Amino acid sequence: MKESPGRVPAVVTIAGWIVAAALIIILVSAQSGALSANEITGFTLSANPNRLSVNSGGSATTTVSVLRTGDFTAGVTLTCSNGVPSAASCSFSPPLVMEGSGTSMLTVVTSTSTPSGTFVITVQGTSGSTTSTTTITLVVGGGSSDFSLSASPTSVSVDAGSSASIKITVAPNGNFDGTVSLSCRSGLPSGGSCTFSPSSIITSGTSTLTLATGQASPSGSFAIEVLGTSGSASATVAVTLTVSGSQPGYTMAATPNDISLSAGSSTVSTISVTALNAFTGTVALGCAGGLPSGVTCSPSPTSITEAGSSFLTITTTSSTPSGSFIVTVKGTSTITVNGTSTTIQESVPLTLVVTGSNLGFSLSASPAALTLVNGGSGASTITVSPISGFGSKVTFDCSSGLPTGAACAFDPVSLPSGSGTSVLTITTTGRGAGVHLRRQFSYALWLPMAGIVFAGVSVRCRRRLRIAFLGSFLVCGLFLTGCGGSSAEGTSAGTYNVIVTGSATNVHTSGTVITLTVQ
Repeated sequence: MKESPGRVPAVVTIAGWIVAAALIIILVSAQSGALSANEITGFTLSANPNRLSVNSGGSATTTVSVLRTGDFTAGVTLTCSNGVPSAASCSFSPPLVMEGSGTSMLTVVTSTSTPSGTFVITVQGTSGSTTSTTTITLVVGGGSSDFSLSASPTSVSVDAGSSASIKITVAPNGNFDGTVSLSCRSGLPSGGSCTFSPSSIITSGTSTLTLATGQASPSGSFAIEVLGTSGSASATVAVTLTVSGSQPGYTMAATPNDISLSAGSSTVSTISVTALNAFTGTVALGCAGGLPSGVTCSPSPTSITEAGSSFLTITTTSSTPSGSFIVTVKGTSTITVNGTSTTIQESVPLTLVVTGSNLGFSLSASPAALTLVNGGSGASTITVSPISGFGSKVTFDCSSGLPTGAACAFDPVSLPSGSGTSVLTITTTGRGAGVHLRRQFSYALWLPMAGIVFAGVSVRCRRRLRIAFLGSFLVCGLFLTGCGGSSAEGTSAGTYNVIVTGSATNVHTSGTVITLTVQ
């Protein structure tokens, strides 16, 4: 069926037939998918931060984001349409955001003659006849006694996997005499990094900014905001990094990336892998270093294909020393580019804080893996083991990692004494009764046949047949009604990692993982 613009296909259900003599009336109900006949195609603008403060003679920057709506893919030109105070200017880097989505660094530069006050600057994006705006509040103070930053050059281009350098100059304003610390606040591409040499400047001077990229850093132009701070004073300058020749790769992230737990307990962090530049390889996961004695880390699954997530279980023992540790989670993959095999390694740091074994508990599951048919249910016993005399109430939860259409329940839902067992039942949803539409439809086909027979008999027999026909009509109607129901597809087949957690007041949350396979 060819779909017209602004229309969507409808799912039609034949709900019943009403037959009177030779006249057949069909009652039809139709249910359509999401209709978006008035879908808006274009873009929106936003600024972060949307409030800037600067002294006369200084400058400030903010990141302007362009977000496409619908299937908009055109370039967007950015300008300051109004609101810029006298003796001040605004510029964008880059001034053109390609493909309807991206970011640009807006720099507002004032002079010593720029009047003090609060100004609302309107930022406008234009693409043909389509426009969008956002506003930025600029607060200009009086005479300055801080500093300003400048960059030379303001833009550099590199191949993925290489680096480039920019000179950042700190210039004092008025009687400023302090130490300025330098950093990159925003805008770096994934897999990229920035370093300063030196990382701080006293009163005035120059630092070399090195912008490095990874082999998998995405191609494109990136507006990077360089920040200088000295006490409560700050200044920024924008530089543009253009990356080309990117190779397939990936990035990694940990949620949460800051974990605290008592010695002898365990917890779970989600390690996510995001593919870059059409990466299709398999990433093997493991902890590369930083684990204190008596601590183990176990990813499940141990590898991820293309993109996805793994649950990393970190387990301590009662002898694990207290302290803060940086655990490095590493991902390794081998890809082939232009006939050459290349090994890619990415990592993500995880802060692990271990406290003394004064109080706490750990969780375990038996069995730790469940295999269910679609629409079935299964149970696992969750055991709470107290540590060092722990005896507080432990409450369970299992909402993280459950597939759509599945539910979990604990019996009991909590353990008042902080030890014991609870039975976790996971229930999946089977396919809805909507799959019986053919049966419903076949019943309906008999009704008009009865009407045809009824119309063909003699008048003397019609009275007797009318009573029999009405009775059969009611029976068939019951069959039709009974064949209704949801057309939901139920829980999708696949393998899922369900995180089971236990929480107690003033004690770190503990967790364990159950592998759920739905067939």
